[in-house]
Amino acid sequence: MATVTITDQDAYSAYRAGVGAVIAEHGGAVIAASSNPTVLEGKWEATSTVILRFESPAKALAWYNSDAYQELVRIRQTAATSNFVMLEGRP
Repeated sequence: MATVTITDQDAYSAYRAGVGAVIAEHGGAVIAASSNPTVLEGKWEATSTVILRFESPAKALAWYNSDAYQELVRIRQTAATSNFVMLEGRP
């Protein structure tokens, strides 16, 4: 899951253009994404929230640590501040 506060939409568009293909290459899928979530409690200051699904924690880490994604991370970090967490689902 990631929360992202975009500070430069133009620069972030380069990240957005490439990230889907890299996720798919590693067997991942976007299961939810919103720039306008319904906040039920507390404050939610991120401009974008994304939930990804991978077959295993190992595949998620392979995606995150891949050279292709790390190139995109550098772009994202110039255009936004982010929080990324990995959660393991329950059966």
